[in-house]
Amino acid sequence: MKTATFEHGTVTGYKYRGCKCLACCDAYATYQRTRYRKRAYGTWQPLVDATPAREHLEALHARGMSWEQMARVSGVLVEELRRLRMPLGSKPRTERIRPERAELLLSIRFDPSPGTPKGLVPSVGTARRLQALRAIGWPLSILAERSGVARHTLAMVTTRQRAVQDATRVAVAELYDDLSDQDPRRHGVPAESVRRAVAWAAQQGWAAPNCWLSSNIDGPDAKPGLPEGRRYSTPSAGDRRQAIIEDTAELARHGCTRQVIADRLGIQWEAVQRAHQRAGVPVPAILNAGSVAA
Repeated sequence: MKTATFEHGTVTGYKYRGCKCLACCDAYATYQRTRYRKRAYGTWQPLVDATPAREHLEALHARGMSWEQMARVSGVLVEELRRLRMPLGSKPRTERIRPERAELLLSIRFDPSPGTPKGLVPSVGTARRLQALRAIGWPLSILAERSGVARHTLAMVTTRQRAVQDATRVAVAELYDDLSDQDPRRHGVPAESVRRAVAWAAQQGWAAPNCWLSSNIDGPDAKPGLPEGRRYSTPSAGDRRQAIIEDTAELARHGCTRQVIADRLGIQWEAVQRAHQRAGVPVPAILNAGSVAA
């Protein structure tokens, strides 16, 4: 069976195709650094317009490739593909998707052959990720809504199912990557729902994500360790200041003006100056002159 092609040196190769070559690892590391910095600035926008991916899939379908075939080739749940085209039940049509998901869908090439469904994979890592998210307060209903995987499927995987479809594994891994350091209450989840999820996970003995930082969460014989660092990643004022200082120095080295730097960071120049003053770090001398070319 043909599979969706991908370029090395991309997030798609690392996250969805399991490629661990140096180029794909570097691309993913760069993506993670960018995500951290944008979260610190409050400018993280992880979704893009789904229209190009939708039009590509509809063109493939018009040529005779079924939605099931596209799901098998890409490893994406067929329900997720169909929601790009139209609402499903009470769920509206998907209008925005993750950039790497869009890249993956756009990489699908026409293949009229029926193909063979993907086999099952061990569920141990998927189950642990779901358990860990429950342990920090994410209700199962929210996880189902965000992942596009049916609630009863997630419930089965969390407690007793020993194998899962590869598409489910990918969906949960992506979900975990997004939410494993996030406080559900900051995303609109009621405090009581968070409390119930945490209490249930504690009753089951499930480990939180920060207990898996030094252990292989996918390893069959791996055990969670003691909690490391904060349960939730809420950048401190010091973290934000340091990010501003580092980025200002880097942009100044590339000849950017004050205004360009402020625009690139998404803040006012006065805020850049305050960050340096509070950290006791001088603004790069070349910027004090105010005559740097953009």
